Amino acid sequence: MTDRQKYTRKNLPLDFADWENWPQVDSSEFTPKKLAGFERRKGALEMYLGGARIKEIEEQWHISNGQILDDLNRCLSVTKEKQIRGWGALTGGKNVRGYVRKQDTSDWTGEGAGLSGAFRQFLDKHPDMEEALHLFCLKKKKRGDTHIFEHGHSFSEIYTKFLELCAEKEQAGTLSYLEYPFNTENEGVAPLRKFANDVRTGNFVLGAGILGGKDAAKRGQVGNGHAKTLVASGLYDLFQLDEHTIDLIGTAVIETPKGSIRVPLQRMTLVLVADAGGQGIPGYYVTLKAQASAEDVVLTLSNAIGLNPSHIWKPRDLIVNYLSYKEGAGFPTAVFPQLRGACGAALMLDNATVHWSNAMMDRVSDRTGMAINWGPVATWVRRNVVEAIFGILAKRGFHRLPNSTGRGPKDPHRTNPAANAVILLIDFEELLDVIDVVIANFNAEPNQAYAGRSYLDHLRDCLILPTRAILPHILPPLPAHVPDMDTVVVVVCIKGDQASGTTPFVEYLYARYSSPMLAQAAVLIGRKVRLHVKPLDPRTARAFFEDGTELGVLTARGSWGRIPHTLAIRQEVGSSIREGKVKLLKGESPITGFLKHVAEKVVEHKKNEKTPYTISKDATKAAHIARTTGQPIPPVDGPPKVDAPVMPPSRAPAKWPSFLPPPKFSGKAR
Repeated sequence: MTDRQKYTRKNLPLDFADWENWPQVDSSEFTPKKLAGFERRKGALEMYLGGARIKEIEEQWHISNGQILDDLNRCLSVTKEKQIRGWGALTGGKNVRGYVRKQDTSDWTGEGAGLSGAFRQFLDKHPDMEEALHLFCLKKKKRGDTHIFEHGHSFSEIYTKFLELCAEKEQAGTLSYLEYPFNTENEGVAPLRKFANDVRTGNFVLGAGILGGKDAAKRGQVGNGHAKTLVASGLYDLFQLDEHTIDLIGTAVIETPKGSIRVPLQRMTLVLVADAGGQGIPGYYVTLKAQASAEDVVLTLSNAIGLNPSHIWKPRDLIVNYLSYKEGAGFPTAVFPQLRGACGAALMLDNATVHWSNAMMDRVSDRTGMAINWGPVATWVRRNVVEAIFGILAKRGFHRLPNSTGRGPKDPHRTNPAANAVILLIDFEELLDVIDVVIANFNAEPNQAYAGRSYLDHLRDCLILPTRAILPHILPPLPAHVPDMDTVVVVVCIKGDQASGTTPFVEYLYARYSSPMLAQAAVLIGRKVRLHVKPLDPRTARAFFEDGTELGVLTARGSWGRIPHTLAIRQEVGSSIREGKVKLLKGESPITGFLKHVAEKVVEHKKNEKTPYTISKDATKAAHIARTTGQPIPPVDGPPKVDAPVMPPSRAPAKWPSFLPPPKFSGKAR
């Protein structure tokens, strides 16, 4: 704002024309004198904005035309929060234009007038310097950059930058060190500190990023007064899906002729689907890999939706004796058959999960009809329900075990988790028991949001009671020729050679598929077919000709058609064999040969490592493949068996929590 009047009712912007919606004033605590003055100025301005003649306004309210225009521009002045002051500008005692210094400070000697507004005057003379300081304080390269840095500059760094900018001005001949602020006692330190603080507080999110890092900045983006675009209106309305590394270390056993070796594995990954409207868990999946794949996500959703009867949850045959399922524990599709095939209207995901392919998510969207919402990268607060559930599960179960990695390296509850896993003989299958029990019990835990009833109890009420009825989105069954979301479609060519006796087949990812009918149909050699392959069990595939007619079900030849596996496993095993890394014996299964190869790498590494507690990626890979295929890790030559070493004296030995009965980590629970 300048001293000259800016707005009149003729040039009033449309955004401000509705004066009834200007920011209001609470006048309940005004003195009678202050209230009368406020109502007088407000009434005059309302008449002016309503189109009344100036003479009528002056006669009724005894306010001049100049005062009316001044009040109008006071009301339309903008605060630091980028909002017009509205009627509050008429309450008095407010300098809405801000102080503008008129006296020059270039030759200030410390006598006479003070330095009020001097720094602002200095920046007005050098606007490029103000812009550079503003960006430097926010650690931004250019205006409009929204990148959040982990830490901001210290004030000493800001002041050093200020001196560098002044030196550039001095070299250009536009600033002298005899001028302000260098002709003052503090040389601009105090006003620069206030300037830096004003820059930081001028934008809450950016300021939070400077003071508290990325997490604070992300939290600052929520709770900002704007209504969320995705809010669950009830149960089975909004699903949230995310992956989380489980803070537990398990082990795998590799047998050698000279004894067994127990090797610590990498932490497993939990993929979880949360019902945002009910704060429950419709389904989950655990992979031994460090990062979930796209097909792991599909399997998680299949578990949650219950489309495949084989994916309906059943209690595990526990091998641990220190945990048990609560009464009523389980998952919606297992407890309520009418929810099998039900899903939410929308699915929220983390945009950082680039390994979840768009093609896979297109299959999910096409099959379920759920709207896929890719949230901002690493903004976990946008999926607060699923993240809160991760935290609860960790506190209730995962962080209580002696093989827990805790919340980080400095967690006092963390005491050599890998060593504890080896010494206490904690097998990774036992950890799968723990995970299943903790999650299934979570759905049966009393919840204050439902007056002490659990998520499953509340879901039962909504399915039975008319007053709480929900209408879950039930997916229709697909025709036999339409691939489900857990199916990929590839086009291949039928191969074969009748002259050499090579029966017709199709090849896909190191496996040859055929059938009794196809093997006899030499006339089909050279034709293209579409294969419907399930990545989670590609032992068989359905084949269709290009005109849509069905060729039939084809089975992979050899062990690829007998041993359960996934396409990802076949890809890794097949490429290792093709590259010569794995040498197969005559008649040996590719999976068995690969497992033996990986186990040999683990044993060879164990011969040279300094500690028996080193986590092994190769052992993790072997355990994952063994679990998926059902094939045991074959025995390999190795070093002699060694007794479990004593814990390092610098750390206390592992202690079992007092609130749990002593565990029996080996063998079946009794």
